[in-house]
Amino acid sequence: MVLETIGYIFCILFSAFIAFLLLAPLIRMIMSALGSTKTVTAVVEKKYVVQAFSKYAGNGTREKYMIAFTVDGKTKRFQVSQFSYNGYQVNEKGMLTYKGNRLIKFE
Repeated sequence: MVLETIGYIFCILFSAFIAFLLLAPLIRMIMSALGSTKTVTAVVEKKYVVQAFSKYAGNGTREKYMIAFTVDGKTKRFQVSQFSYNGYQVNEKGMLTYKGNRLIKFE
């Protein structure tokens, strides 16, 4: 009887954990899409390229172009196109407009 109860509780907790793992990215994506657009003063802190796995790339990897900004003492990172990446300069100051995790513009 006790083992059945423990098994039942474990099953419920495990199911809740799996549901959380599956729903968390979806909730984050919805919150990002529904969030407000923000414009803040920022400084380009760092530019870097990340090798990411891609089943569509010939060699299995693709490059993700990342820009890190300093905003009020915190770092905000955004993935950008290669064209945009080439236009940013480290230590460049300007007005950053973004919505969630999507960079809209930096001027």
